[in-house]
Amino acid sequence: GTSKPRERCGGDRLATATRGLPRACPSTSMAVWLGNARVVASTQTLALFVFALVASASAESPSHVSGDPAARAPGRLVAVPDLHGDLAHARRSFQLAGISTDGDSWSAGANVEFVQTGDVVDRGEHSIEILRLLAKLQNEARDAGSNVTALLGNHELLTLQGDYRYVAREEIVRLGTESLESKKLGGEEMGTGYGLRAYWAAGLMAWKKTFAPRSELGDEIRKNRLLATVVGEGLCATLFSHAGVRRSHLRKHGDSIEALNAFAFDSIAAVSDGDHHSTETAETADTTSPKPDPNRFLGSLDVFDTDSPVWNRFWSDDWDARQGAERAACAELESILALVGARRMVVGHTVQPRGMTMRCGGRLHLIDVGISDKYVGRGAAWTCESGTVKAHYDDRVVVLETPRAAETSEPETEAKSETNGDAASIRSDGASSSDAKKDSERVSTRVGGGWFGRTKTSGVVGGAEKKEL
Repeated sequence: GTSKPRERCGGDRLATATRGLPRACPSTSMAVWLGNARVVASTQTLALFVFALVASASAESPSHVSGDPAARAPGRLVAVPDLHGDLAHARRSFQLAGISTDGDSWSAGANVEFVQTGDVVDRGEHSIEILRLLAKLQNEARDAGSNVTALLGNHELLTLQGDYRYVAREEIVRLGTESLESKKLGGEEMGTGYGLRAYWAAGLMAWKKTFAPRSELGDEIRKNRLLATVVGEGLCATLFSHAGVRRSHLRKHGDSIEALNAFAFDSIAAVSDGDHHSTETAETADTTSPKPDPNRFLGSLDVFDTDSPVWNRFWSDDWDARQGAERAACAELESILALVGARRMVVGHTVQPRGMTMRCGGRLHLIDVGISDKYVGRGAAWTCESGTVKAHYDDRVVVLETPRAAETSEPETEAKSETNGDAASIRSDGASSSDAKKDSERVSTRVGGGWFGRTKTSGVVGGAEKKEL
């Protein structure tokens, strides 16, 4: 056994093992003494055995390990706007987004970023069920190598503030019925009933308990819902916010989305717990951002007031009513996008009954199209893949942006329908112009009048008065 054969054998072993096909090399020094049962194995053979085991384990490692090229491949970015308690249309929207074949389970695999723009609760009668479904999808997506982000909407904020005016009567009564009859003190099984007042009171108590601090859904909203976030890469890098971020929002918090979100989380925690627990020391304290006052009402804070990222109507306002308003708004948007490193901003909050709407040359996307049957009632999803942005509806898919437009910062002025390719008959918001008036009237009629006697009209770009909550 000379050294030269050992080196050559070791080289062969290394080459084959790194290809995931380890093979044994002959030992160059092995002596066996049967008399005393002593076995001396060469160090080279032992090293080969260990190396082969490591190479085999590496070959069997999951595909989402960072060294796998597939894990680094650009993925899909998808979003679904405000759902407002409509479980059926929520499921349909998840299907249109391509994240679930049945509307109940994650089926999109890895490398998918899914964003829900907030306002899951209120109006429709299945708010709690949708929240639990989103939590389930979030867990399944994480296991598959994808990610689900749900934003804070003004209706989640209302829930945390104890404002239940917009909770669906049917959901409250159902919760109350389940609560009382589970105690077997009366109800259908015993041939007696509690009466609507009793069901309502019990349901309201159950609703409060469901969203109380340290409850499962209560903590999910308090601790996980962002005001704004940038998701996606390259031509799909997108700033998401429920109602939209203003330049002033960032300026007040160190020009940082992270600081904006942190302040919101701290404020919610302070009000929810009655005290602000901080781990900061004099050396680590951030003196550039204002600190939340635990005794102030959430609605009085700049992150939650009527001009906040969850409440403002600036980005869906009728800019035509003020000379120069659109130019100033779009200039503000450009500065925001440059600051956060995004190509566009996507918001929900204000219903666009004619379909998803683009403003500021495609830099702003308004994607709330009234999914809940309390508004229009339809499935819808927004997607971006390799710079191609699409609006997905039950009856058509509309191309909102193409890679060429994104690369040149000159988005197409007209969206194209993939169903018939007739750009002339498709508005930039994805709906035929002949349907605009009918859809607008439909939303106004369905939102107006309700359980709480509040007449609301939906905010529409260049259209109806914006009073909808």
